[in-house]
Amino acid sequence: MQEVSVAGYFAGSGLVAAPHMDDEVLACGGTLALLPNKADWHVVYASDGRDSPEPVASWRDKVADDLGAVRQEEARAAMRCLGIPEANLHFLDLPDGRLARHEAELGQAVSRLIADLQPDHVLVPFRYDRHSDHLALNRAVTRLAHSGAYKKALTEYFVYYRWRMLPGGDVRHYLRRNLVQKVAISAASSQKRAALGCFKSQTTRYYPWQVRPTLSAELLDEVCGEPELFLRYDPALPGAAIFARAVPWIRVAHRLEPFLKKRKDRLLNRGASLRLAGRANASPSEQNVRATEGPIRVVMFGSGPALDPDVKEFLSRLEAHPDIALLGAFCQSQGQSPGDVARDLWRRRRWLAAPLLALHLAGRLRMAIGRSDGERALDQRLAQMADRLHFVPNIHDEAVLEQVRALRPDLGLVYGSPILKAALFEIPALGTLGIHHGQAPKYRGKKTTFWAMYNGEQCAGVMIQKINAGLDTGQIVNSGEVIAVGRAYRSVWNELVALGLDLYLRSILEVRSGTAQYRPQEGPKGRLYRDPGPGDIGRFWLRQMERRLRRRTRTESGDESSL
Repeated sequence: MQEVSVAGYFAGSGLVAAPHMDDEVLACGGTLALLPNKADWHVVYASDGRDSPEPVASWRDKVADDLGAVRQEEARAAMRCLGIPEANLHFLDLPDGRLARHEAELGQAVSRLIADLQPDHVLVPFRYDRHSDHLALNRAVTRLAHSGAYKKALTEYFVYYRWRMLPGGDVRHYLRRNLVQKVAISAASSQKRAALGCFKSQTTRYYPWQVRPTLSAELLDEVCGEPELFLRYDPALPGAAIFARAVPWIRVAHRLEPFLKKRKDRLLNRGASLRLAGRANASPSEQNVRATEGPIRVVMFGSGPALDPDVKEFLSRLEAHPDIALLGAFCQSQGQSPGDVARDLWRRRRWLAAPLLALHLAGRLRMAIGRSDGERALDQRLAQMADRLHFVPNIHDEAVLEQVRALRPDLGLVYGSPILKAALFEIPALGTLGIHHGQAPKYRGKKTTFWAMYNGEQCAGVMIQKINAGLDTGQIVNSGEVIAVGRAYRSVWNELVALGLDLYLRSILEVRSGTAQYRPQEGPKGRLYRDPGPGDIGRFWLRQMERRLRRRTRTESGDESSL
C-alpha cells in the first residue's frame, strides 16, 4: 500500500462518479477537501436519491415527494463545505435503487459528460461493492475504459467495504497491496465531517417512522478518522484478479452479503414496526424519553446583534453532529446593523463601548481583508443554516414562544441569552441547559472569569447547568476548570471556551442517551457579579502586574513555597 499526496496523485482535472448523493463524501470527502485545484473537479450523481431513507413499512410510512430535491440541496451544501463549485455538479436523475435497469442510459450520459470534460481522472465505486447501483455505475464507466473511449487514469473508491462474512471484516485487506493508494486526511477530517453533516436526510432520523439514521454515528466517526483508500485500475487485472488471496470465498461472500443484509433489515424493520406501534400507546412522558433514541432535537437561545465566535463554533458543532438535530436558534436583538451593535454595546458597557466597538470593527476589517480556511468554512456552514437563525426584538414574545412550541424541541440550549422566563425554558420536553463560565455558586452573574482572576483565584471554571427560575443556581450536569494563576486573561478565556464547548456537547449527548446526572450546587451562594467598569479593568491589570512581579521576586530569591 502506497501513501500518496493528493496534489501529486490526483494532479489535473477529475470527475467523481457517485451513485447516490453522499457516496462521494463518504469515500472521497477528505481527498476532495485537500485538492489544490478544486475548480477543475466535477461530481456526477447518477440516481435521483428518492429511495433513501426507505420506509420501514411501505403500506404505512410515507416519503416526501420532494426528497430528491432535498437530497440535491444537501449535496450542493456538502460540496460547498469541500470547496467544489456548484457549477461543477451534474445530476442524471435516474431511478434510485434501479440503475442496473437503466445501465445503457447511464453509460450514454456518463460517456457524454466525460467527452465534454476530458478529465485526467475518473473515480468510480469499487467493482466488488455490495450495492447494485454502485456496481452498475462501475460497469458503465469501466466499459468506456475497455472500449478506449476513456484512456486516462481510472480509480476505484470504497463505500461498502465492511463484509461480515470475511475474516477481519474489511475487503480492502484482501487486495494486492501494490494496487492500493492511501490518502491521509487528518488535516481535512473536520471538513469532511461537516460535509457529511449536510446530509440530514441520511445522518438523522429524518422521518418519525425511522428507528435509526441511514448513516450511523459510528460509520461517520470511522470514515472521518481513517485514511481514504483507492484502487488503481489496471486493465490487465479484470474482475477478481485484483485480490491477492481468498478469491473463491470473496466471490461467494459478494453474492451472499447483499441477500443477508436484506434479510437482516427486514427483521429489524419488523421489530421497528412493533416498537412504533407500541409508542402510539405510550404515555406522554414515555414518548419523550423514547424520542431521544434518534438525534436529539435542540433549539438555541442567545442574544445580541452579532454572533460571537464561540457561539458560531457552538452552532457549527451542533449542526455537524449526527446525533443532534438543530431546529433553530433564537437571538434577542433590536437589529443587526453597525448602529445596532454600537447601541447594544453602549446599553451594556457604557463608557467601555467605544474601545469595544473599535475592537469589533477591527475584527470585521481583518475578516474582510483575509480569513483563514477555518473561518471561511465556518461562515459557509452558518450561511447554510441562515433560515434557522432568528433575530427577534423580544425572545419572550408570544409569537416567538409559539414558534418554539411548533418546533417540538427535546432540549433547549442557552448560550449568552438574556435571563429566560419559565414560559420559554420549560417548552422543550427535556428542559433547557445553559453554559456558565464561572465556578458556581461562588461566582454568579456576568464576566465571572474576569472576576475570578481579579480576585486571584488559582483556577477559573465553567459548568453546564439545567436552567431554572434562579440566576446560575441550576443543577450541574458537567463542569471543569483551567489554571488561571500566572496567565494572561485571553489565554485563560480561550482555553475555558474550548473546554466549555466540549462539556456542552458531552452534556447534550448524555441527555439524549438518558445518562445525564444532575447534581445540586454545593457551598454557600456567592455574590452576583456585574460587568466590570473602566476602574475595575485598570485595577485588574495593576493586580496582574503586581502578582507577576511578586512571583518573579520569589523565584529569583529561591523562595518557591508560595508559588
